[in-house]
Amino acid sequence: MPTHNGRYVIKASAEDVFRYMDNADNSVKATPSLKDAEVVENNENEKIIEASYSLGKIISGDILLIEDERIEGQKLKFNIQGDIEGYAVWKFENRESDSVFTYQASYELKKISAPSFLVDKVASRIDERNMNSFIKNLRSDLE
Repeated sequence: MPTHNGRYVIKASAEDVFRYMDNADNSVKATPSLKDAEVVENNENEKIIEASYSLGKIISGDILLIEDERIEGQKLKFNIQGDIEGYAVWKFENRESDSVFTYQASYELKKISAPSFLVDKVASRIDERNMNSFIKNLRSDLE
């Protein structure tokens, strides 16, 4: 599975970016590939989000995002299960007048049957396009 990384400066506090990203409605609003997302379980020990996605005309399906680690205002880690499997880690760091959002994900697109190097290339392009749109929308809402 390829790993996707990004590091972005946001002109808002890490806490504000964390709260924004922790809201499933904002994830759908800011992420082009997500069509809907609903928190189906949220308690002290676990948060589970059901989501539907569409990767252009190529593929669509459903996933579960299961919160694996949470450090309030600093880090969220999700295991991804379903048609896409892997993980995503979001880190939030305050700086003097802004914050840094760091993204890392590794996942497998299970619905595409093709050689892995082609699937990895497609996943990298989709991920890059999604993150660029996501950061643009996040900045528009928070800055």
